[in-house]
Amino acid sequence: AITIDPAFAEAYHQRALAYASLELWEECLDDCRVTVGLMPQHYCAQATMGHCLAQMGDLSGAANCYRHAMAINPRLKKDLLEITEQVEASLMQMSAEQAQAAPMKLAGTTRGLDVA
Repeated sequence: AITIDPAFAEAYHQRALAYASLELWEECLDDCRVTVGLMPQHYCAQATMGHCLAQMGDLSGAANCYRHAMAINPRLKKDLLEITEQVEASLMQMSAEQAQAAPMKLAGTTRGLDVA
């Protein structure tokens, strides 16, 4: 799909989810960035980017992505609010250096988000 239509944002997001399921965080993050570049209001890509950043140890970046996703689609709060609070609590307990280097395992972060 990406070869046929390189401007198809959802194709990049679906590939990002595949990368996430393989724990290929850099590749996932790259595709999420392309998705958001093509479609800035893609809240699922914002949330997926948050999951990648959390796994890579950038908790501040993860919290920002989660907050941005919730701002775009407030119905995500039931899925992301607890994760965002966990990330922010961890940030409060860690120094700035540790926050950039310590990956955080979040339960269920590669599953689909319930936005209904």
